[in-house]
Amino acid sequence: MSKNNKDTQHSIYYNDDAHTVLKKYRLRRRIILLIYILGTLVNLFFLFTKVLIHHENIWFLCFPLWLIFRGICLLLAQLQFTPVANIFYKDCDPEKFYEVISMFKMFKSRGKDKDNHTLIMLYKALCCYYIPERQAEGLDIIKEIHFIKPTPVGEQMRLLCSAYYAKDTQDKEWFAQIKSEFENLPNLYSFRKGSIRMQKEYGLRLRLTELMWDFPENFIPENAKEARILLNKLLSGSNNALREVVYHFNLAKLDMAAGEYQNAKPHLQYAVFYGGQLSLKAEADIMLKECEQFI
Repeated sequence: MSKNNKDTQHSIYYNDDAHTVLKKYRLRRRIILLIYILGTLVNLFFLFTKVLIHHENIWFLCFPLWLIFRGICLLLAQLQFTPVANIFYKDCDPEKFYEVISMFKMFKSRGKDKDNHTLIMLYKALCCYYIPERQAEGLDIIKEIHFIKPTPVGEQMRLLCSAYYAKDTQDKEWFAQIKSEFENLPNLYSFRKGSIRMQKEYGLRLRLTELMWDFPENFIPENAKEARILLNKLLSGSNNALREVVYHFNLAKLDMAAGEYQNAKPHLQYAVFYGGQLSLKAEADIMLKECEQFI
């Protein structure tokens, strides 16, 4: 069980409750908005003085600079959600993340605001998947999600999350539809480098979900071998604490099903130590005790 210092860092909101997280998130966005307003006013003042007072025609310079400044401010505002999402991905705390995004103001208008709302609901559905008592809610959400202007990343996330729910509900027809849509994504969108990388990774995760469908009942050795290879491959390229915990937990389940308790032990220790508030942490702890009895 090993992790470097970078991997063990928590989110910046680790010690905050949900209400404090929301306050800090809104404060950061308001500061960016204030900077944007001030920058726009300075740009207008400069343009006004040069054009009307000094009679210099420099709008062709001010306008592009303002567009660049505006783009930077919008990007910074969007990036403020990443530390919030790290409550889920780094702290492994789906309950707190659920509370925070449930307090977000939801926009249900058309266009971009509608899709922003849809993206938040997608995160909520994914979060609910890791909270047993909220899985029914998550299933209802994921079945209603539809982007007005789909993007490769949004569709990849939606389909993978749907696949998780399809597996848990044993809905093979739904899973087949999800798999078909996922494989058809490259025909619908012009993928950039990052989207291509994600398509490959999400494809591996989708295949892993398919392989683990009948675990432990009717689980054949060939599937176990391929699943183990995929888990180790995904684990080696992961920088996401939540996924790493899940991958280690699944490797432990494969080891225990094969009677390899010595190999399962470090994976279970990892899941228990880094599992945060995930429900599988308690399950991993029980399995670890059972494992130690056979060693």
